[in-house]
Amino acid sequence: MTLVDTYLKANVSSADQFTYKIFQQNALQYMINTEMKNHMLYKQDCKGDLKFDTEAQVKWGLAWQERFQCNICGFKSAFHKLYEEVESLKRGRRAATVNIGAQVGLIHTPISNKNFSEILNAANIISPSSSGLQKCANKVSKVVEKVNKDDMENIRKNLANDNKTLGLSNEKLVRVESDARNFPGRAHAAVLMVNNKYSNSVIKLSVQLGAAITPGSLVAKQLKQRHKIDIRNAQRKRLISSKLRRANSRRRKYKLHASIHYPLSVYYKKGLADSGNEDCDNICD
Repeated sequence: MTLVDTYLKANVSSADQFTYKIFQQNALQYMINTEMKNHMLYKQDCKGDLKFDTEAQVKWGLAWQERFQCNICGFKSAFHKLYEEVESLKRGRRAATVNIGAQVGLIHTPISNKNFSEILNAANIISPSSSGLQKCANKVSKVVEKVNKDDMENIRKNLANDNKTLGLSNEKLVRVESDARNFPGRAHAAVLMVNNKYSNSVIKLSVQLGAAITPGSLVAKQLKQRHKIDIRNAQRKRLISSKLRRANSRRRKYKLHASIHYPLSVYYKKGLADSGNEDCDNICD
């Protein structure tokens, strides 16, 4: 029996209640306030507690559909979607904005869906299914490609106009766009992020996918702070002093590498290099 096998046996009842989940605060508050009133109407003198019905919970990627049940009177509430859905005219179940947003963030990083699930599990969070993550990633990837192509087209037009304003005769020399039909979504996201910085890129994609960042929220403020840092770092990299520091750092690394791997000087005699072999001198002589 391995260590993970010992964790399959629960030490408490309803073990899932001791894990972490992602809920939208507004939806959770509405559920609590509504079902507390309904519980009182169901049985006014009941002193029981309302708890999540973990046996009936419905997982939708990172999002959840939950209901309450009373531990005494048996009251069971209606199901509540504790997430916001992406608006869509298509039939079928709508995507949760948190699932779309997670893929928007992942596509800006080298982290795979598998690694993302591993991070969630390590934080004691129930991770989405692999197929669900991949399906959502495919949807985001298509939108990223379209947004990046449109953005590159705008950049090309602006550069062409600038080229014409400067008096250059052949504005067709500007070549920013490329045939990116076979580019993976991450490549498009990388280009979009370079041209717009991370925060603007995330906001653009989130809006296009119907999972916009909440204006005025702490998330928006964190993205603004990240944008300031990106701008400051970009400006710092262009300073001559920063370029000199990077050059000196590379020079020190080269010297350190040479001192470790090439401690002895190399001499040449009769066209042969001294490899450190004892027979080398005899061969050269």
